[in-house]
Amino acid sequence: MIQFVLGILFLIFLSTVIAHRKEFISAQTRVTIFKLLAAIIGLIVLYELANSHEEAKIRELMDAYEQGKTLICDDHEVTMQTYSLETGTLTFQARKQFKEIRGLIFPIDSCHIKEER
Repeated sequence: MIQFVLGILFLIFLSTVIAHRKEFISAQTRVTIFKLLAAIIGLIVLYELANSHEEAKIRELMDAYEQGKTLICDDHEVTMQTYSLETGTLTFQARKQFKEIRGLIFPIDSCHIKEER
């Protein structure tokens, strides 16, 4: 997705440069296009920063789970013994042998690491 947006922005930039040389668009329109381009690039950077922060949080939760630590997901304790991690959907699903929690599924982003006392 990001590559597509950057490709479009590059084409806008290139067409602006060409138009500048051929005087197809006015100077004020070029300035407006450049401001819009800068705003879009700024939004992309902000999105990527927020996304990388979320990915780091998820990676930390996955590492803690794989190290055998207990996670708290919607007021339930999640451990390797009682839940399995489905990496495709990033969810914890109750293991079949535990009938009392069978069917419980928690998205990883609803969890946090249980603090040890």
